[in-house]
Amino acid sequence: GMGKTTLAGFVYDKVWEEFDDSCFLSDVREVCERHCLPAVQKTLILKLLKENYLDYDDDHDLSNKIKTRLCHKKILFVLDDVNQLKQLWGLAREHNWFGLGSRIIITTRYKDLLQHSLTKSEIYEVKPLKDEDAYHLFYLKAF
Repeated sequence: GMGKTTLAGFVYDKVWEEFDDSCFLSDVREVCERHCLPAVQKTLILKLLKENYLDYDDDHDLSNKIKTRLCHKKILFVLDDVNQLKQLWGLAREHNWFGLGSRIIITTRYKDLLQHSLTKSEIYEVKPLKDEDAYHLFYLKAF
């Protein structure tokens, strides 16, 4: 693709220490297709709250747990490859789900998805790299 995941990963690696906690959820689309939204929600909760067991299967209950348990923590949260509004609403529906200073980075192929999301603040569109820059990035990643 355009390097959205790579760019989000770069930003995450540079700033994660500035937050109370952080989580990079990759391939949200694929995980939701394989296992459903509650599986992704459980992963988020387990990573950020360090809980070993969750007795919830309902995406609404899990959304409430995210909202009530993380609202006082400054979180860096990356949602990679989101393709449905339901995923955004189940994982980061509103800014007040996370503490002051939290940042949520969402990568998606569907710009209109972000425009209809309640999590929207600023939308950055990744432009294609020039050939020279693409070669440099490829070289860095491949070797």
